[in-house]
Amino acid sequence: MKNKNFLITILTVLIPMMLQFIYIRYVSYNIDEEVYGNFILLQTLIVALSYIFLQIPSQAYDRFYNEAKDKISYINEFRTILIFVNILSILLILLYGI
Repeated sequence: MKNKNFLITILTVLIPMMLQFIYIRYVSYNIDEEVYGNFILLQTLIVALSYIFLQIPSQAYDRFYNEAKDKISYINEFRTILIFVNILSILLILLYGI
């Protein structure tokens, strides 16, 4: 059972990564260089925002989940925080597009 879970975990990383590389390669050869440059900048911005705005709260969630006395309240509080974090991320991406 552990090997199956590990395989699923690996595949959830490798499959999207391979699809992203295939897409970037296709775009790099079939789209104008200026548009491709903007695409790469936007992709970099999205990855950076995802790391900053989602990884840090997720790590805090994992760290403090077992210490919370009321786990249901803690989960709901974390979900509320994620709503604001996602709205902020979307606004920053929209500002980049203007």
